[in-house]
Formats: sequence, structure tokens, C-alpha cells
Amino acid sequence: MIQIDALTGRLEQACQARQAALADAETILHSARRTVYEALLDTHESTLLAEVGDVLSGGTPSKANPEFWGGDIPWIAPKEMKAFRIADSSLCITQQAINSGAAKLVSERAVLMVVRGMILARAVPVAIAPRPLAINQDMKAFVPRNGHDVAFLAHMLAGAEDELLGRVEIAGHGTCKLESQAWGSLPVPRPPRSIQEEVVGSWTLWR
Repeated sequence: MIQIDALTGRLEQACQARQAALADAETILHSARRTVYEALLDTHESTLLAEVGDVLSGGTPSKANPEFWGGDIPWIAPKEMKAFRIADSSLCITQQAINSGAAKLVSERAVLMVVRGMILARAVPVAIAPRPLAINQDMKAFVPRNGHDVAFLAHMLAGAEDELLGRVEIAGHGTCKLESQAWGSLPVPRPPRSIQEEVVGSWTLWR
């Protein structure tokens, strides 16, 4: 019994150490992204986020219609935004839901960002979508067209999190939101592709 208690104690210590290490790593990554974002803004041209390319909004198909749900198209809501690369979801919709107009298909690689929800009180989740999927109405999807690499754009938005948090508003019912002008006027560095690739490559392990 004493042995078991000792092993349990060691396991708990190991778990706590791992959690602390992960928290430290996230803090370092956040700081590094912010530093790079600000440095590139100072040294290169920039584009407003609203002008980086196509901006897609989301929707929620009626859950009363079973023909809209249980398909093979991942449907991303803010609660799914827990990783920097998202290809799957706990909920999937059908092509019929897309055809009905209840949701839009993000058919190309894109950057996803939460623009409404209580999570915005403390963070602005950003993720890369490497495959076709759909998003709900509390999200935006950005498909860069004007010289931005998808992964680079995602890292820059993550680096601009503090700036975005400063633009968050609270609606009358207490919900946090990033209005179109708030996120749309955010400047995004646009260095040459070689520099974008270097930045993305330096964070390969984090993607």
C-alpha cells in the first residue's frame, strides 16, 4: 500500500511537471509570435486582414433536420478550436446541409478564427484548416489571395492576439465579439514569400 501511494504521488508530480512545462512552452511561443509579428510590421509592407483574400462566414444547419447531420464534412464551432491545425470535429454535416445554404463549405486551405463567444474574454483562437470543412456563425475563415501563405497568416494572427483582444467588445447580453471592422482593420505583415516560409519553417514543430 505504501508503495502504491508513493508511485501515485510520483505520477501526480510528473503530471504537474508536464502541465507546467506545456504552459511554459505556450507562453514562450506566444511571446515569440508576438515579437515576430511586431518586427515584421516594422520592416515590411502590411495588408489589412479584411483584404488578405476571401473571408467566409459560417452557419448552423437545423438540428431538427437529421439529413443535415452525420455526414463527412467537419463542422467547426469555437469549442473545437483547441489546436493550431484542425481537420476533424466532433460534429459533421452532410453535403445536403451545404446545398441548402445552411452552411458554407470552406473548400480551400484556410485560417479559422473565433469572432464571437465568451472565449474572447481571454483568448482569440486561431487555427489552420488543411482540408475542406464548414464553420459555425461564431467563426470566420480566411483564404489568403494577396501574397500571404496560409500557415504564415495563421502565425501572424496568433502573434496579434493581444491586439485583437484589445478590440473585443461586449454585447448587451454579455457575449464577447470581434466586429468586422475590429478584425478587418488589423494590419498583417506581408514580407516576401521566402521570409514567410522561413518564419513558418522555424515553427514546424508547433504546427
